[in-house]
Amino acid sequence: YLDTIGENLSRCLPRVISNISNVDQLLLNRNQNSSHFPNFTSTFGITNFAAGQLFNDAVDAAISQELDVIGTPSGGAYRLSALEQNRLAELMAANEIFEEPMESGDARSLTDFVNLMDIGIRRIIRMAKRIDAFKNLCKDDQIALLKGGCVELMVLRGVMAFDPVKDTWRGPKSYCIKSENVREVKGDVYDEYKKYFHSFEQNLRTNESIMVILSAITLFICERPNVQHKDLISSEQAVYVELLKNYLNSIYDQKRATSAYERLMSNLDDLHRLTERVISIFLHVNPKDVEPLLLEMFDWKR
Repeated sequence: YLDTIGENLSRCLPRVISNISNVDQLLLNRNQNSSHFPNFTSTFGITNFAAGQLFNDAVDAAISQELDVIGTPSGGAYRLSALEQNRLAELMAANEIFEEPMESGDARSLTDFVNLMDIGIRRIIRMAKRIDAFKNLCKDDQIALLKGGCVELMVLRGVMAFDPVKDTWRGPKSYCIKSENVREVKGDVYDEYKKYFHSFEQNLRTNESIMVILSAITLFICERPNVQHKDLISSEQAVYVELLKNYLNSIYDQKRATSAYERLMSNLDDLHRLTERVISIFLHVNPKDVEPLLLEMFDWKR
């Protein structure tokens, strides 16, 4: 944090100097030629000490103004609080799990794709366990949230990874899944899946901060089956909803931030409906060919 302040000061210093130059020159001229300011002290009631204090106050005000501008990206009127910045930093650090390399190889059959989810779900579990608000929940609620939300979180990961130019899903270290392979798996679901990706605004979908906050909102849904402490989980979700609003207000003007928020909430509503369709493809898989973790997550029996 101190390094950031130092960098900001070094960038804004020339403008700070420019902003206070008039005050500086005023004091200098007064000392050199008091005849230019015959009634300076009597008129304004300012002693030499007070004048020096005025100069210092001007410096502080100029620096504060410059730091406010620097701390507000892209013209947004809001600045995230220290607590909000820490929460966002925690989510970003948790999301680094998905940058770990994956084994190469194409997934072509339905079973291949379902078992590929085994890797994704394991990473989602590890990601969630890096979030303090999740770790502080009882074990039963942790399990309930993961079982109820893992597919939705996987779909959001797909939204972040989708490359509309190459029509692929990009993974870490050049790993990718070609859309034609997905199409072969289950065409009707694929079309809905891809339509959902395109429903996101490009600049929102590619903003990692926005997407990790959406993931946190999706993780903390108190209506999941078997959740015990609904009020606690609902309050945690409300924190991330507020974080999303404030983050949008920090990068956009109020009108744009409001429209972006409404669009993203609509995307989440559509996510719940799409997930039911995605889960339906599992009915076509033989449980004997599925990884044990998936059997547990979806309550399948061999």
